[in-house]
Amino acid sequence: MKIKPITIQKLIKSLSITLNEEITCSECFKEVDKYVDMLRAGKQPSEILPLVEHHLTLCPPCIEEFQALLTALNAAEVEE
Repeated sequence: MKIKPITIQKLIKSLSITLNEEITCSECFKEVDKYVDMLRAGKQPSEILPLVEHHLTLCPPCIEEFQALLTALNAAEVEE
């Protein structure tokens, strides 16, 4: 079995940004609403929820959930 160079590059990148402590998607989903609320309030969620922020940089499904929630809340605010 031959591994493509791009696959090796992605693996190396993933390993280089891995933290000693990380959260799962389930844990991220539980906290993403707090993260969005803090962000919208002008606070720095990365200081209080650094593991959520880190997870969002790595996980496309969680990024999608985060962006959808942020978009929905921003749209609801405009309509008010």
